[in-house]
Formats: sequence, structure tokens, C-alpha cells
Amino acid sequence: MFSVLTSKIFGATTLALLMLFALQTCRADRLADELEDQKVLTKSWKDAQKTTKQSLDDVIAALAEKNAESRERAKQLEASKLKAEADAKRNAEAYRSTQQKIDALLRTRGASTCATPGDVREALAGV
Repeated sequence: MFSVLTSKIFGATTLALLMLFALQTCRADRLADELEDQKVLTKSWKDAQKTTKQSLDDVIAALAEKNAESRERAKQLEASKLKAEADAKRNAEAYRSTQQKIDALLRTRGASTCATPGDVREALAGV
């Protein structure tokens, strides 16, 4: 009787261990498949990150180039403003000088002893 009970216990334990082994094998297989899926996803994610990084590097390089161009245009604008200020001062001084000459000529009008030649007077008569 002891051997029958032992056989039954041994058989039940063996059957339970085989079922546990089968469950663990299925679980390990499922986890291995999930690991492979994750490896594929990780590789595709890394590839996407590489593409994104390259795109960002391209954008950063383009922005740096545009910023350099903007700084150069700003320098040219500043130089143009300084030139325009200098031109405005020079033009204002030329205007004042010319106006002073005109005012001086207007003051001497009528006081001149210079005679106008006849052909000039005839040419101006029609004007």
C-alpha cells in the first residue's frame, strides 16, 4: 500500500512538475518573443532618433548661417546709417554755405556796378 501511495504522490508530483515546466517554457517563449519585439522597436527608435538628430543638426547649421548673414546685414545697416548721417551733415553744411552765398548775392543786388552785356539782356528779355 505504501508503494501505491508513493507511486500516486510521485506521479502527481511529476505531473505537476511537468505542467509547471510546460507553463514556464511557454512563459519563457512568450518573454523571448516580447524581447525580440522590443529589440526591433528599440532599433527602429534609435534609427528614428538618428534621423531626428541629423535633421536637427541640419536646422542648427542653417540657423547659424542665417544668423551670420543677419549679423553681416546689421553691420552693413549700421555702416549705412553712419554714412547717411555723415552725408546729411555734409549736405546741411553745403546747403548753409550755398544759402549764405545766395544771401550775400541778394544783399549786393542793385549795388553792383557791373554792366550786363546787351546780348544777355536780349536773351533774357523773352524769359
